Amino acid sequence: MTQAPRIKVNEEGIPQELKKVPQWVLYKITKVKGRDTKKPYRATCKKSNPNRQGDEFASSTDPDTWSTYEEVIKDYKTGRFAGIGFVLANGYIGMDWDHIHDIESDEWDSKALQEIHSMGSYGELSQSGTGVHVIGRGNVPGEKGINKPDGEMYDQGRFFVVTGQHLKETSTEINDVSKEAIQAMYDRLNPSKNHTSYVNIPRTKTELTDEKVLALCMSATNADKFEALWNGDLTDYRDDQSAADLALCNIFAFYT
Repeated sequence: MTQAPRIKVNEEGIPQELKKVPQWVLYKITKVKGRDTKKPYRATCKKSNPNRQGDEFASSTDPDTWSTYEEVIKDYKTGRFAGIGFVLANGYIGMDWDHIHDIESDEWDSKALQEIHSMGSYGELSQSGTGVHVIGRGNVPGEKGINKPDGEMYDQGRFFVVTGQHLKETSTEINDVSKEAIQAMYDRLNPSKNHTSYVNIPRTKTELTDEKVLALCMSATNADKFEALWNGDLTDYRDDQSAADLALCNIFAFYT
């Protein structure tokens, strides 16, 4: 059974430019080795075998499995999928910030917001309601994207969940992101650079026991990341123990 996301798709909030680009997929939240994972799916009209029952996986690296906005939104409305996603490719770049918004207090990480606003393009709440995605036109400075605890950046090989829940004080349109803004975030996230990572996570006023904090971490939408870190898996951090420790601390800080 597909797990429903915290935030539903708001069609009116999605920029018209993205709607015109045929780089869309659907996704379901499924269990993989006990972890919640977003798996991309093709629109029904893009199935390789129309006579085969069930939905068919898509790939963020195979354009033949992507669809138009109209095709995916039609399937989304059937209720079979958790949401829709836009594949980052052909000049589109996406930036992601996790755990920067406390839903209970509506407090935000001010440094993260400053970086988000510097991008000058469309920003929206993530499907969990605790993070933000920005999509614009631009390219990652390096050969591939970056996945770090305090931010992610891609221009290929990934899809971003799209909610249409526009973040106030960001553009409602897709714009060119300045090379300076992209480079600044890239340098902050790049482990080969000397930089200071921000850990200005909003704090809730509720005091929780250690057991309750662990339960919240393990049931969150990013539980797969937490469980990997908790079990000592450094794969996503290129065996960088310091980066992994920071990621774990950021997650704990969000709930304490």
